[in-house]
Amino acid sequence: MLPQNTVQGSCRAFNERMQSPGITKKSGKTQAGWGGYTAFEVRFDAKWTWSSVSSGQQGGQVKRCIKVTAVVPNFRLEVAELDILQWEPGSEPTGRCKQAYDDWQRRAMAHEQEHVPRAEAIVRDRNAGWKPRAFTPTVCGTGADAAAALDDAKRAAKERVEDHVRRSAEEIAPVIEENGKEMDKSNKVGFMDCSSCP
Repeated sequence: MLPQNTVQGSCRAFNERMQSPGITKKSGKTQAGWGGYTAFEVRFDAKWTWSSVSSGQQGGQVKRCIKVTAVVPNFRLEVAELDILQWEPGSEPTGRCKQAYDDWQRRAMAHEQEHVPRAEAIVRDRNAGWKPRAFTPTVCGTGADAAAALDDAKRAAKERVEDHVRRSAEEIAPVIEENGKEMDKSNKVGFMDCSSCP
């Protein structure tokens, strides 16, 4: 929880803060009209297999070429940020006022947590349906002997595979963000009920 997301003062001040500037993100940007925020990071690793294609000589060194025969990525979702506004009233609130804040907190946290399974479903679908695109599978390496040349080729292939999977991972984040915006439109938390608060 960021300290900037603690609102001191009246219930009205709390709702005004939610209206503008809204919740503050780690980046320092604010989201007017919102009392909570959830952000994700998509992590990945990739398993891959290879077969030997050719070997020979190049400039006095051994040259080995391998072909990447399969790539199996594993995209994972991490919650990078989840925060809701906190309220510190200027004086001890009445029981009903405190209940109104507790109700708002429950709604806000439930809303933010609802983003998680939706984002996880997107990542799960991407893992299940991933297909490589525009990928050159043959990579060559050189070295003083066959083993060194093979190690060089594997290193180059690993870099190529990881770059390819990284680009696919970067395409998932905008899909998650757009899905979250759609959910936010249809499932607003609303303001705290101040009718029982001074």
